[in-house]
Amino acid sequence: MKLEIIAPCGGQVNIEASAITPYSKLIFDLVEDSTDELETLHLLDVPYTVLVEICRWCTYHENNPPLMFDRPLKKGSLETIIGDWDASFLNVPQAMLNEYIKAGSYMLMDSFCEQCWAKNALVIIDQAPDLIASTFNFVNDLTKEEEQFLEYK
Repeated sequence: MKLEIIAPCGGQVNIEASAITPYSKLIFDLVEDSTDELETLHLLDVPYTVLVEICRWCTYHENNPPLMFDRPLKKGSLETIIGDWDASFLNVPQAMLNEYIKAGSYMLMDSFCEQCWAKNALVIIDQAPDLIASTFNFVNDLTKEEEQFLEYK
């Protein structure tokens, strides 16, 4: 079965169901009982550019299952944890990685999200809180009293 997945902007991605359904529970559930040769799906919460990349990830992994990795993660290179292809795929700006995580969560893609989370985890292992905050654009909106309270605890 072929899928025609349409993003909110109207952009469309065509993909074989066999490539994406093993990785997206949402897509699997939407097409599980379909007998149509072509199924059209509208994903209102996935930007087109992200949808294209997720479909590329699924197509690659159709014949190359994602590597399983131990948890908790140990400090090391992303390539040794998830493999060269996936590490290269996730070599994107933090804002795009966040979009991948949001889309993967919406599409119920555990393996995809785990790889994204592994990249984020490696970024923060052994880092100072202020460096982590700047990496993820966290804003400290605590009052001085709240900070003192947290330091006291």
